[in-house]
Amino acid sequence: MGCGAWWLPPSQFSESRRLLLDWMEEVEQSLELPPDAAGSQEEIKQQLAEHKAFQRVLRSKRPVYEATLRSGRALRERAQLPEDLQPLEELLGELRERWDALCGRAAERQHKLEESLLFSGKFTDALQALMDWLYRAEPQLSEDVPVGGDRDLVSDLMDKHKVFQKELGKRAGCIKMLKRSVRELTHGSSSMDSQWLQRQVEELGARWDLVCKLSVSKQGRLEASLRQAEEFHSLVHTFLGRLAEAETTLKYGVFPEEEAAVQECQHQLQRDGVHGVTVCMVSQHNVLVCMASWCAWYVSVHDVTLCTV
Repeated sequence: MGCGAWWLPPSQFSESRRLLLDWMEEVEQSLELPPDAAGSQEEIKQQLAEHKAFQRVLRSKRPVYEATLRSGRALRERAQLPEDLQPLEELLGELRERWDALCGRAAERQHKLEESLLFSGKFTDALQALMDWLYRAEPQLSEDVPVGGDRDLVSDLMDKHKVFQKELGKRAGCIKMLKRSVRELTHGSSSMDSQWLQRQVEELGARWDLVCKLSVSKQGRLEASLRQAEEFHSLVHTFLGRLAEAETTLKYGVFPEEEAAVQECQHQLQRDGVHGVTVCMVSQHNVLVCMASWCAWYVSVHDVTLCTV
């Protein structure tokens, strides 16, 4: 992924951010939570179908949101003056807060609609809604889904996973209530419908346990990836710092404040001879080579670009 894959000029960043905020303000009114008595079963099902359509649109907007966020961070990295940083931080902070609030309200509305459907006695529809959500969530938790990248990317992935975990926690009550209701409904019955409903609830339980397990696993992988990203970031800056020092010395010579280091080098030369200094230089060279190799490996594995450093 090169720099041009997500970087936008300042004017395009501002325009993309404005369009996103305008869209969020427009759709927020449609996310009012349903009242306790949300209407008939058919009305609830219709609202749930409309909300699922909205969530598909919301998911389609996420790549735009992430590209805009990363573009703003790139502008922040390139800011030359301290007074330029605060406005960018505020713009990015507002965008994150509005997006997180919108996603939270969308998740809460779906939870309330599913709960209303369950209370209305429409067990099969409530069960199907939960199964659909679990089947849709499972691929996102797969170990095949990459979780590596630079610090900002991994942090975004962790924030996204935290939102998912909150949704997962809210549905725990619905799962428990659905199991209890179906158990009471089918108690003492051996009809085909009762047996079918019991099998569906068993499948729901198995799918729920799998998604919970995958969620915990992904959390661990994200935490490990963030530690690795921090190490990579620190290593790159150390590497570039040493290169900058070497370049400055070669271009301008030794500065007065560095004379002590030069004198130490001369003393070492007198004490150990050329061989001792050569060993020291070879050691430093090996460190730089090792750092460069590690950085190249990390970039190739995680598809990271160094252009933000």
